[in-house]
Amino acid sequence: MKNTAQVHPRLLCDKMLSSALSTGRVELRTGVCVLAVKRGEGQPNQVDIIVKDEKSPQEAVMRANVVVVACGVWSYNILSPHLPTLQMIGLKSHSIVLKPKSPVTAHAVFLTWVILLSFLSARFNRPTNHTTRFEGVDGRTTEPEVYPRPDGTVYLCGEAEKQLPSKEQSISQVTVKESAIQRLRQVAEALSPNLRDSTLEISQACILPVPSDHLPLIGPIKCVPGLYCATGHTWWGTTTTLVLTNCIRLIFLYKKEF
Repeated sequence: MKNTAQVHPRLLCDKMLSSALSTGRVELRTGVCVLAVKRGEGQPNQVDIIVKDEKSPQEAVMRANVVVVACGVWSYNILSPHLPTLQMIGLKSHSIVLKPKSPVTAHAVFLTWVILLSFLSARFNRPTNHTTRFEGVDGRTTEPEVYPRPDGTVYLCGEAEKQLPSKEQSISQVTVKESAIQRLRQVAEALSPNLRDSTLEISQACILPVPSDHLPLIGPIKCVPGLYCATGHTWWGTTTTLVLTNCIRLIFLYKKEF
């Protein structure tokens, strides 16, 4: 495809990370759980980060001059001790990646899914006496979204439920609900002949950070000098984080406010 309906999030993140690492001034640490962030003990101008390695039960302290909390929904566990009024839910969203046998056009599709049961009965053996909607895993009407990608695959999401992870739950421990994946397959099959016989390459779930006002959390945490937050992008993270990065740079380098 010459064009695409979606920037591939993983490819974008990998490219940005590799560019940062290539400067020689960035170190990436994996397998580390951040338990808390607080004012430095005995050094009020520094920030202490309480961490625990996945391979060791022992806690350790990392110290920094500036810390930016950008941990998605996990940011709530870190920030809530310093922001008692912070309200955020986790929205666990399921998605699939399909590989069609023939190419599809580069158009994103946003749906409130309403289908005649007579059409569904031929595919899924359902009654045909009235109109229905696909229901999500928590009983609500699902609103699928379909995004063709530049590598020829199609990303489809739309099954969501509320879930706030614990401090020590890692991304790899987010489980996939098979009924949600099957529902997304049904949506794909009913939506397009090109997707009906496609290959399922990935089935997955992620937890999106959703603040109460649906607006990102950006700026300093004033009770802990040197601590900043940059999170809460709901489902628009791939787009808004690129702007937010520059906002944070201006905030802590030039003390600008937004």
